[in-house]
Amino acid sequence: MEPGHPDFDPERPFALVDEPPLTPPYLIRNLAESEIDHRLIAWLAENNMRDPNSTVNRLQLLEMSNALLKAKEEADWHAEKADIMKSAMKTKKHTWTHDGKTLRK
Repeated sequence: MEPGHPDFDPERPFALVDEPPLTPPYLIRNLAESEIDHRLIAWLAENNMRDPNSTVNRLQLLEMSNALLKAKEEADWHAEKADIMKSAMKTKKHTWTHDGKTLRK
């Protein structure tokens, strides 16, 4: 979720949003990074089973959870790359190796 969004919570930066056709999207739940795992899929399936009028089917639940997991992986990847660049800029070396690749300033 973008920091400028009205429902943005810095403690829980990830969100599940339902985008039904012909209606505006709405927030289902804000999530912290630690909550994005198998428990999320279980929570989604459990809540879908409680609501007999739910329009979100199991396939949509899996798509939503997969999109959330991909967003988390991408955020982790960006954080790792930012950390590598911070370390690289602090060093006095002009080249260094990371993951088998030679990087230059």
